[in-house]
Amino acid sequence: MSGNARVDIGELLCRTSGGDRAAFRALYEEAGGQLFAICLRMVRDRNEAEDVLQEAFVKIWQKSYMFDPARGEGIAWLATIARNSALDRLRRPGRADQPYDELAVAELDTHFDSYDTATAADLRNCLQSLRSEYRKAIVLAYMNGMTHEELAKALGHPLGTIKSWLRRGLEQLKGCMDQ
Repeated sequence: MSGNARVDIGELLCRTSGGDRAAFRALYEEAGGQLFAICLRMVRDRNEAEDVLQEAFVKIWQKSYMFDPARGEGIAWLATIARNSALDRLRRPGRADQPYDELAVAELDTHFDSYDTATAADLRNCLQSLRSEYRKAIVLAYMNGMTHEELAKALGHPLGTIKSWLRRGLEQLKGCMDQ
């Protein structure tokens, strides 16, 4: 379904909430690649990422009625489900710590479909414009799935400082992306 015409993810979610299996299939075809990239980036294992993606789509099928187009974009809602599914997987016992990788910022294109490469480039540029500690905290939290407590330990700063860095960094990121 990913052709030249941009599919309305929000519409597909609304139709899915009514039990429309064709819409759900189209949703998978349209957003599955992006969501898989998020899962893979976070869990760093292809087989686990496939499992996480499957879990995410089960949740999407079950909870699609909770999507509210007035509150945000459909793809953002889907990405949140995928990210939370990956976080659940990462928080299982036996998880190895994931170091900060500056290349994660350069790999942002893998999180966006081909029609949205401008957004990936904008996000990459905006992330690069942040103070390094803000960027590092955001990347570790949102791409590697680390909790605030894990960030505090990994970065060697108090929990309050980490929360402030994330809040300020996200505010600056939003301001940059809105320009």
